[in-house]
Amino acid sequence: MNIKELLECYIAHRREVITRRTQYRLRKAEERAHILEGYKIALDNLDDFVRIIRASSNKEEAKVRLMEKYPLSERQTDAILELRLYQLTGLERGKIEAEYFELLKLVEYLRSILASESLLLDVIKTELLALKEKYSQPRKSEIIAAAGEFRMEDVIVNEGCVITVSHQGFIKRTRVADYRVQKRGGKGIIGTETYELDFVEQLFTASTHDYILFVTSTGKSYAKKVYDVPEGARTTKGKSVSSFLKLVEGERIAAMVCFSAFTDDRFLVLATQGGIVKKTMLSEYEGATREREGGLAAINLRADDQVIGGVLTTGTNEIVLVSHQALAVRFQEGAVDSAAEEEPVAEAAAETPAEAAAPDGTEPAEAAEVRVGLRATGRATAGVTGMRFKKKGDYLQSIEVCDSTARLLIAREDGIGKRTPFADYRLTRRGGSGVIAIDLPEDGKINVAGALSVHDTDEIMLLTAKNQSVRCPVAGIRETGRGAKGVKLINLAEGDKLLSVARIVDTRDDDEAPAETPAPEQG
Repeated sequence: MNIKELLECYIAHRREVITRRTQYRLRKAEERAHILEGYKIALDNLDDFVRIIRASSNKEEAKVRLMEKYPLSERQTDAILELRLYQLTGLERGKIEAEYFELLKLVEYLRSILASESLLLDVIKTELLALKEKYSQPRKSEIIAAAGEFRMEDVIVNEGCVITVSHQGFIKRTRVADYRVQKRGGKGIIGTETYELDFVEQLFTASTHDYILFVTSTGKSYAKKVYDVPEGARTTKGKSVSSFLKLVEGERIAAMVCFSAFTDDRFLVLATQGGIVKKTMLSEYEGATREREGGLAAINLRADDQVIGGVLTTGTNEIVLVSHQALAVRFQEGAVDSAAEEEPVAEAAAETPAEAAAPDGTEPAEAAEVRVGLRATGRATAGVTGMRFKKKGDYLQSIEVCDSTARLLIAREDGIGKRTPFADYRLTRRGGSGVIAIDLPEDGKINVAGALSVHDTDEIMLLTAKNQSVRCPVAGIRETGRGAKGVKLINLAEGDKLLSVARIVDTRDDDEAPAETPAPEQG
């Protein structure tokens, strides 16, 4: 509201206050004048009033006889009968008449205020001037800007939440506590509702006070606070991403990473479906927090490529890339080795002799002992080759950071999964074709649904194409070798398949639900 609107509101308030006050004063003045009119009648006929009262046996009889003979109301008669003797003297009679005439003037004045808007406004002005005169001394307190800085985090609970994004672009944020803990192999509960022909494609967990950086399939980035993501119950569909992020037609969220602040010592490594990787300092993305149409460029893509994921690194990590057909490449993130120059993307299509795969599927790059790392580049760059594909139709599925205390969890589309130490994946050069990550059927009908780094104390969330979800502890999943088949993570209904797997960042002391009879382990 501007100053004019504030003044109009105040005047309207004062108008109502003065109107109600005047109505009250008028009512009281009229009631008092009515009583005084009765007194005047009694004083004009004092001897007769005394005679009637003395002749009556009680107060009620005197009241009735007086009202029968004189034009008096019940209230006037009661007031007359309560008069004391001294009020009948000549001096008191003069006071009564003077008060009566003053009341008549007051009644006329009060009625004029109620009948005239200009008089009412004059009263408001007069009272304001009186306040100005009464409180003319300088203000003792000082009005200044609020000390300190107000942050939304101060009034928002810091708690774990699950963020889901559907294939058709619906997003929501749900508390982790809304999901029930189950044992491995359980049937699960309904995790989210979707529209017809839609299915959940992305699942992410974070804390409400963190930043979340969205990277779209077209290489654009948007940074938001997690609490800004539209909130929804576990069974709701969520809201359209277009109402939250300004996405163009056909653009979708491909990667989401969470962090507490933009710094120069943290890096975002992006991976594309075509096997390209790019490393950029996290501070380069701070501009993504500002509202801008089209977002902030995160990577330059080829016309036939798209972003599939991204991870945060320290600059000295090792990275694992997992393809859709269960091949994995593990390489060092460190600076580019002087023995091997980092090839540009435009020249990465042709393999060099040192990079060609051996007949047995292993990578001869190990013998050469050449380590090609990742150089940090700006946001609007294309990146370099991270993985080459030796199987027809294969593409990059997941990207993860190696952790010696963790295990790489691989999940297949049929609900089978396993945990494997990162050490089982040989450290090779970036740009290799990879080694087997999990055993797949030879018919090629089942591929990898997801891969992520987990600890024994973690819990994971599994989501299927038919909207079933299971939250279960990682410790219940057997640790096996790199080429093993694994164990059953979730019982799938006919025609259903596993879509995604994500780690829960904030576990709760939920009561563990009774488990279904576990399926026999395979592999």
